[in-house]
Amino acid sequence: MAADSPSPTPASARVEVAVGHCFVLPVEFDGEQWNVPFEDQFGWGGLQPAGWQGTGVMVRVGEREARFVDRGGATVEFRPVTDPTVRRVEEAWCA
Repeated sequence: MAADSPSPTPASARVEVAVGHCFVLPVEFDGEQWNVPFEDQFGWGGLQPAGWQGTGVMVRVGEREARFVDRGGATVEFRPVTDPTVRRVEEAWCA
């Protein structure tokens, strides 16, 4: 395999996902900032996935996608913060 070939195994890491009142905060993973697409955002003010604990494993499942599974079994999809489906949290507000 050539040195510049992509790794045959996806990047993965244990991470903690911090949640504010209305939004998941960005997470550093695999050298990039990631967050939940805006339409799937949630906070401790409501809409958390069942069993949410916030600590678990993030796995890169595509060039622009990562999947987080926490200790409680909740699964959340993430994208780089530069993705058009992800709004900057500091520009958003609770409805």
